Amino acid sequence: MPVLIITFGSFIRKYGTQCSGCSKGIIPLETVRRVRNLVFHLHCFTCFLCNRELATGDHFFLMEDEKLICHTDYYSAATTAIVDNGKFL
Repeated sequence: MPVLIITFGSFIRKYGTQCSGCSKGIIPLETVRRVRNLVFHLHCFTCFLCNRELATGDHFFLMEDEKLICHTDYYSAATTAIVDNGKFL
């Protein structure tokens, strides 16, 4: 029977947990951030609009497409969306 030898990195990419931000493998002892069923590298846990890294205690929104948006950008975008030519819709 042939023996298959794979590297640790290949094993993690194929069978391990993948980051929801970058889709790369997460090493088992690596510190991560979790939101619902999503797992992120610390450096991938960022606002989709401004790319600011979100920290513990920061308020953010998880959009339907699984993108993270910081509190500031969410309300800024929401305000822009409800105003049309200076009039509230």
